[in-house]
Amino acid sequence: MIKNRIIVCVDLQNDFIDGALGSDAARDIVPNVINFFDTLTNNDYLIFTRDTHTNNEKSIEYKTLPRHCLLHTKGHEINEKIIQALGNHDAKFINKESFESLKLPDTIKNIIKTSNLDSSNTEIVLFGLCTDICVISNALNLRGNFPDFKISVIKDCCAGSTKEKHIAALTVLKSNLIDIL
Repeated sequence: MIKNRIIVCVDLQNDFIDGALGSDAARDIVPNVINFFDTLTNNDYLIFTRDTHTNNEKSIEYKTLPRHCLLHTKGHEINEKIIQALGNHDAKFINKESFESLKLPDTIKNIIKTSNLDSSNTEIVLFGLCTDICVISNALNLRGNFPDFKISVIKDCCAGSTKEKHIAALTVLKSNLIDIL
């Protein structure tokens, strides 16, 4: 029986909800995320990732997509309604500058080590924005780093850049032994 959850809240930032890359689908998941937080227990470890860019960046992502999630801007911040829903529950926040960032797996490895967790009683749960970009890249990164852990994605707490890409990403995740809840 799974007792502990490491919950990864992927890029629930203002720019992905109602800012530069926002969408109706992203706004629609906010109540689902808030309702999910009602299920939190003392055995849950929360991590929020934040897509992070600077004005002088030269990455392919920043050259291709509209300017978004600039460090020290409102667009970079986690949505206020989501933060309020956390209440007093502790969370770690990770700024990630690229898809291949090792910050998330390293943070989870540290939680596992310091809390004495193992794959028999711990599940890694992900949700957030966008299913077809950051959620899938983080989930596959974690699958590679934690091959023996149960990993799940909560589909109703995710939104893709389009509905079709959301569905396609969920299909790929399932093919990589990631449960879709």
